[in-house]
Amino acid sequence: MKYEENGILEQYANSDILRLLVLGFTYTEIANKYYLRNKNKVTYLVRKLLKIFGLKNRQQLALYIVTNKLINLNLED
Repeated sequence: MKYEENGILEQYANSDILRLLVLGFTYTEIANKYYLRNKNKVTYLVRKLLKIFGLKNRQQLALYIVTNKLINLNLED
C-alpha cells in the first residue's frame, strides 16, 4: 500500500486536476476542462485517493490535500 500511495502522489502532485477538485469544480467540469471523454477518469482518481488515505468524501480529500500541501494553490493563475 505504501508503494501505491507514493506512486499516486508522485503522479498527481501539483496536478491541475487536484487543484480544481480543491477549488470545488465538479467531476464533469474537470473532465471537460482537460478534454476527457467523460468524468469517469476523474471519479476513479478521487475514489482511489479516498481509499488510499482512508477518507470518506471529496471534502475530506480536499482538506487533506491542502493540509499536507500536496498541491500548489497559487490562486493568481
